Amino acid sequence: MDKKDIEAQLPYLNQPVVKSDTPEVGLEVSYLQKKTVFTPTQVTASLLTFLKDQAEKGLGSKLPECVIGCPPWWTEVERHALLDAAKLAGVNVARIMNETTAIALDYGINLQLKEDSQETCMFIDVGHSNTNVAVVNFWRKKGRDCGMKVICTASARGVGGRSFSTILEKYFASYILKKYNLDVMSQAKPRLKLKTNCEKVKTRLTANNVVPFNVEYMMDGKDVSGSINRKDFEEAAVPVLEAILQPIKQAMAASGKSAADFKTIELVGGTTRIPCVKRALSKFLGQELSYHCDADESCAKGLVLQAAMLSASFRTRSYQVEDISPHPIEVSWGPVNKSPNAGDRAVVFVKNNPVPSVKAITYPDRVKDFQLTVKYADPSVPTPLIGQYIIKGFPKKIEGEKVKVKVFLKMSINGINSIPDVHA
Repeated sequence: MDKKDIEAQLPYLNQPVVKSDTPEVGLEVSYLQKKTVFTPTQVTASLLTFLKDQAEKGLGSKLPECVIGCPPWWTEVERHALLDAAKLAGVNVARIMNETTAIALDYGINLQLKEDSQETCMFIDVGHSNTNVAVVNFWRKKGRDCGMKVICTASARGVGGRSFSTILEKYFASYILKKYNLDVMSQAKPRLKLKTNCEKVKTRLTANNVVPFNVEYMMDGKDVSGSINRKDFEEAAVPVLEAILQPIKQAMAASGKSAADFKTIELVGGTTRIPCVKRALSKFLGQELSYHCDADESCAKGLVLQAAMLSASFRTRSYQVEDISPHPIEVSWGPVNKSPNAGDRAVVFVKNNPVPSVKAITYPDRVKDFQLTVKYADPSVPTPLIGQYIIKGFPKKIEGEKVKVKVFLKMSINGINSIPDVHA
C-alpha cells in the first residue's frame, strides 16, 4: 500500500483502495448490495469474462485461445497477474504481446518493400494512461521472406490522455469551489460527475477554441456552469507535453538514430488528436508525422493478426515478428539463505534483449548448494525481484572435489523468466 507506483494511481480511482486478503491491493465496491473488496486481478478477470462472452456470441462458438496486449514496460509481476486473470476468466492465452509490437505488426503486414531492402520507423502511442514509443526495423529478403524486428522501446508511465483530463479537473474544481463554494473533490459522486464532464470538454477542445462546462445537480442540488479556452488549457499542459517527449528522446538515444533516419513516424492513440500534442511532436521531431495506423484500433488489429498467425485455422502471410524485453535482468549467486542483494552478480539479459531467449551460466567450482537470485537490473522497476532458486542435488564426488554446474535461464515470448534446466 505504501509503494510509490500504487500511490500514483490513487487520484485516478473513484473507489476506496484498501488492503485485501492477498498481496494485491483491494478496490472496495458495492456488489450485490453489500461492500465487497476485489483485487485488480479479479476486476481484470471480470472484464476478460465479458469480452470472452461477447466474442463467443459473435463467433457463434467457443473461444479456444486469444492474444492479449500489454504495455512494453510491464514486468513479470504485471504479466503474471494478467495470466492469472485470464485463467480466472477461463481464457487460454496463446501469447502476451507488447502493444507497440502489435501496432508495428498492423503497420508492417501490408508494407510493400523491394527485395533486399529495409526501413526503420518510429511508433508513438499516446494512450489514456501511458505513452509508449518503439523503433522498429522492417525488412524483406529475396522472395517472400519478410518481417519486422523491434529495436527498442521507451515509455512514460502514467502520462497520457488522463493527464490532460486531470488538468481540466483541477481547473474546474478550483473554479467551482471559488464561485459556488462547492468542494466537488470531497465526495465520490460529484467527483465522478466532474471527471465525466471534463472528458467531454477535452474532446470538444480538439475542434473548438472555447468550450462551455455545464453540469446539473453537481452537488447539494446546485447546477454549475463555466468555460475554458484552448489557450489556457495548452499553457497548463506544457509539463505534460514535455513528459510525452521524454520516451521519444530515450528511444532515439537507444537506437542511435535521429528523426531524419526514420522512414515514417506514426502516431497512434486517441490523445494524439489533441492539437497541442500534434504541434509539440511535430516541432520536436522536425518533420511531418504520419497517421497510417488507426489511432484507436491499430493495437487490436495487430493482436488479431498475431492470433491468426498462431492459429491453425487461418492461413496468413508468412511474416516474422522479433520482439524484445526492455528491462535488463541480472543474476546473483551466493550461499543459501543470504540476502537477494548479496553475492556475485552478472547481467544475463541485456536491455532490449530479444525474446524468446535462453542463456546459460557456468559455475566451474561449486562444492555445495548455492542460492541463485534473478532480478531486474533497472532502478525504475518498482518490484525488481523475479525469483530465488536453490541449486542443490549435486552428484556424489570425492569429498572436497569441485563440481561444474551449468544453469539455463529462459525468457519466454511472454516476458516470463524461468530456470528450465540445470546440468552438473
